[in-house]
Parts: sequence; structure tokens; C-alpha cells
Amino acid sequence: MIKSLLIVFSAFLLFSCKEDITPSWLEIPAMNFTTDEPIEGANSQSIDDAWVYMDGKAIGVFELPCKIPILDEGEHTFIIYAGIRQNGINYYRVKYPFYERYETTLTLVKGETVSVTPQITYKSNLHFEMIEDFEALVCI
Repeated sequence: MIKSLLIVFSAFLLFSCKEDITPSWLEIPAMNFTTDEPIEGANSQSIDDAWVYMDGKAIGVFELPCKIPILDEGEHTFIIYAGIRQNGINYYRVKYPFYERYETTLTLVKGETVSVTPQITYKSNLHFEMIEDFEALVCI
């Protein structure tokens, strides 16, 4: 009896269906940050992370540059938020609340890499009280 169960179990292991787990890849080499310099100040930034969502579901937080394996293919909507180190501390990574999110639709193909460089700007409803450019102080 035990031998027959062992043979059946071995057969299941040897002849079981193997699922194709070849990932599609999403590459984010960097994020481009642009400002309206007279109103928002210089476009210097320290974006360290990408908070990635696919079709409304969180994929994860990735330090830039990153290459993300995704076990899916076809057309998907991605939302990417710029992340920073809160107070400069590595352990406290947050979505920067003053940046707009980047949204795009990409077509994923198994085994291939899709590269995207998100264009990040400040949110449109911000008011800058003071602009410091290390040359002159401008109060608005």
C-alpha cells in the first residue's frame, strides 16, 4: 500500500504541469523633475524611490534605478509616485506629498523589458511663499 502511494505521489511530481513564470520587466532608470523656475524655484530634487502601482494594486517601493519583474503581460495602467527619505533617514521612505503622480499605460511582453522615465512636477494647487536659490531670497 505504501509503495503504491509513493509511486502515485512520485508520478504527480514528475508529470505535473509546469507553469511558465517568465516575467515581464519594468525598468525605471530615473525620474525627471521639472519646475516653473520663477514661480516654483530650481528643479533640484532628491527622488530616491519609485512607488509603483499596476492597475490600482501596489507592486512595491523600489530604490532608483530599478528593474522590476512583473508576472503578467498585456496592456496595464501604471501609477508611479516619487519617493524620498523623510528627514534624510534611510528607514523612513515616503511618497513626497507635493509631487504629482505619474500615470501611463504600458504593454508588457514576457521576457522583455519596458523602460519608462517618469516626468515629475509639483502639484498644481501649491503656493510657494518663498523661493531660495542661494543667490537671492525671493518672497512671493
